[in-house]
Amino acid sequence: MRAALIPLVFASSVTVAADGVEARVEQVRAVYQAVEAEVEAGRLRSTTLTIGGGQNPAEIELHWVGGTEVDFERDPYAEPFALRRVVKRKVLPAVGPASVSFWYDEVGALVFAYAQGVDISGTGLDATPVDELRVYFDGDAAVRVLWDSPQHEPTRRELPVDGAAADALRTQGRALQGALQQLAD
Repeated sequence: MRAALIPLVFASSVTVAADGVEARVEQVRAVYQAVEAEVEAGRLRSTTLTIGGGQNPAEIELHWVGGTEVDFERDPYAEPFALRRVVKRKVLPAVGPASVSFWYDEVGALVFAYAQGVDISGTGLDATPVDELRVYFDGDAAVRVLWDSPQHEPTRRELPVDGAAADALRTQGRALQGALQQLAD
């Protein structure tokens, strides 16, 4: 069941349009916390790719399960690789740092995206270097989009779930996942 669109409201007056949205947000938070616990405990495989350089350095940090020597010995064609988290950081000339992070569940579905910085992943938002954007996903659909900015009173604003912000992060999260999967194949 897809949740109804959530109108643009301020956090102090948010009323939940459907219990299903809150339930999905809680599921996403549970996935996020589980992935973060695995990262902190060192249970996920990881690597960092450095790209760019000079005045626009960037890096992509990956965390995944599988892909060990034992996995490939069992079945070299099984593609035993499941992405759990991708963090992309960059420094924009004359602007400063920006980052975007994606979390994926056990089956590889994008469940959460977090972006920070003036370049919030092509979302079209009038963002500042300290702005933050959070998008909760359920399959192909965004179910909650939150934008934290010192320009807003109060600082957290809920955006329509069918907007460019959610689309931009979903597109980027899937593109990174697809590119990394091709590398793993």
